[in-house]
Amino acid sequence: MHRSVHSSAESTLFQLTRRVDYALLALAHLARSSGALATVREIAELYGVPQTLLAQILRVLARAELLVSVRGSKGGYRLNRPAEEISIAELMDCLDMPVQILCCAGETDSCQISTTCLIRDAVQTLQTKIERVFRETSIAEIAGVGSESSEGTACLPTHTCAPAHTGQKERS
Repeated sequence: MHRSVHSSAESTLFQLTRRVDYALLALAHLARSSGALATVREIAELYGVPQTLLAQILRVLARAELLVSVRGSKGGYRLNRPAEEISIAELMDCLDMPVQILCCAGETDSCQISTTCLIRDAVQTLQTKIERVFRETSIAEIAGVGSESSEGTACLPTHTCAPAHTGQKERS
């Protein structure tokens, strides 16, 4: 009889959370806006993402000084520094979303078979490579702007898994 050593939370595929997805989308949008302000409502409606969640995310990013928040009727958000200088790793740190592909690959090792595991070293090597890619990939690359992008084409996700916009009025 085979007994699973991983909890159900650990058995999900490695993927970015919706918070990271929406944050990447918003930062890419702002990177493409050439310093112009954009409102939560504008970004949420344009991409069909929940306005309340997006507002929470952008407030966190403004507190972390990735964004500048301008209040008032003509207010909104803009990047606080060039998109080339903001990495995916920095964004994920601001959102408190560590990249961890398996339980043994992060800072805390909660794996029950870590002392006998055959793949632990390989997984930790893969973890290091993924972290490096996230550190070296800028918002400019994601947005398809600046010198780092290839042919100006964005690699933004299609958001087919994003929840449908409910049409409810939400405050920003």
